[in-house]
Amino acid sequence: MFNDDFYPTPRALATRMFNKINFTHVSTVLEPSAGKGDLIDALEDYRSSQYYPRKEFSISAIEIDPILRATLTGKEIAVIDDDFLTYSGATHFDLILANFPFSEGEKHLNKALDVLYCGQLVCLINAQTLKNPCTNARKALIARLEQLDADIEYVQEAFVGAERRTNVEVALVYVNIERSVEADVFGDLTEEAPDVLEDIDINSEVATHNHYANLVASYHQTQTQVTEHLVNFYKNYPSVSHYLNLRVGDKEISRFERDDLSLTQIMQKQHNQFIKKLKDDYWAKVTNLPDVECYLTHGQRDSLRATMDTFHCKEFTERNIRQFVLNLVENFPTYIHKAIVALFDKMTEYALRDVRWGVNDYAGTIHYFNAWKSNSGYKVNKKVILPYYGDAFDTFGRGLGYKVQRFIQDLEKVMLYFTDYDCRDSSIVKVCDDAIKSGQTRKIETRFFYISVFKKGTMHLQFRDNDLLRRFNIEACKQKGFLPMDYASGHFSDLDSEHQTVVEAFEGKANYQPLTDNVPFLRSTPLPHLLAYAA
Repeated sequence: MFNDDFYPTPRALATRMFNKINFTHVSTVLEPSAGKGDLIDALEDYRSSQYYPRKEFSISAIEIDPILRATLTGKEIAVIDDDFLTYSGATHFDLILANFPFSEGEKHLNKALDVLYCGQLVCLINAQTLKNPCTNARKALIARLEQLDADIEYVQEAFVGAERRTNVEVALVYVNIERSVEADVFGDLTEEAPDVLEDIDINSEVATHNHYANLVASYHQTQTQVTEHLVNFYKNYPSVSHYLNLRVGDKEISRFERDDLSLTQIMQKQHNQFIKKLKDDYWAKVTNLPDVECYLTHGQRDSLRATMDTFHCKEFTERNIRQFVLNLVENFPTYIHKAIVALFDKMTEYALRDVRWGVNDYAGTIHYFNAWKSNSGYKVNKKVILPYYGDAFDTFGRGLGYKVQRFIQDLEKVMLYFTDYDCRDSSIVKVCDDAIKSGQTRKIETRFFYISVFKKGTMHLQFRDNDLLRRFNIEACKQKGFLPMDYASGHFSDLDSEHQTVVEAFEGKANYQPLTDNVPFLRSTPLPHLLAYAA
């Protein structure tokens, strides 16, 4: 059920708000009480209907209601935080657009004026907030709006025919704040360098005590230092801009843009580019935290980074990091199954090659069987052969190549899911590298496998534990539809004839046993330490 302050903005009223806006230099927009996105949807339609060229700009949203927040995410709207009143982001917005909660209009409008350094604000609040200044907070807000020469228009019965009706009279408030960097920022600057904290090693004992707090502290330290350097550059901008240009991240403002924008707009644009890059970098660091990394294969971490836009817009706070970890905990079974299937496919892809034009050297890796509801099933044999060509060894031949390292690390990580070992206790690469350095490249004994690496570029991997291989094959074949999802859930004699036929094809009656508490399990929840970090 929606909260008491949720009143979606009618289109006619939204258009009335948009008509007050000068969109010429608007490139960043914030909707801090976004609801389910009605104002944002209306804004997109409004801009599409105008005669002037459609200018792309980024829209960010904040919404406190989790159900409405999920709706925004479903619309692919960037939700940067969940509570505007506690929002502490550093992004500069050219426009704040809002239908504020009627019960707390003065708090939200004051916060918006604090957030907006230079730009436009158009919002709706309960008219009584301004018409009935019964508190000091309301009186202070009215004085502040007068000082800013705000345009205030009272609208009656604006929500009478709305999606959610109310007779509340609203005040449509428009403010255009014009400030210059030269006057407001450069005046009281100090040239003193900030105290530099020691670099934070996320693997150190100190950092382990509180990964999140250390990362957030480092984030804010970097933000402060770079912002000060940015300001110092622009202190002398008129005299140095002809000779120097400032690149932020991988972007720099073109001479055409510099001629078209004011100094304040240039600085805000570059500061926003810096904040985005900073968030990208630090959210990537979260995926490298030991207590996060141990649950993700390399492929999953690569996938997260490739889709960084799904969470880089979030403010980098301890609360948001914990929410990220909670999401990881919630999706833990899905991550396991995807990792199992990805590794199963990797081990079997060469064995499935078309052999009409030659012998398949990798065919022995798999065993075909009549699968559930079909006859196209296969499983991994005890010995797996994979080609790595020139990548089996590193450049100096004194360790494993990069691709081999990634594969066997991920494979060991998945095997740890089937045991009661700590998922952080991965040692396979070190064991192999130490053996290779000592001259051993054949049948290197690791926790779960014997590994041999050949100069011609192939790797031979042999499972040491037949029961572990069986569990891996069962889980992979379930996910691929080769086996029923309830496979091995009962004794053979209790199975119907169809299930018994599948058992005979997959492993034979003699090798079959139900999966019980006495058999190594597939971990379906993360270890307690990760839950503690997320708490």
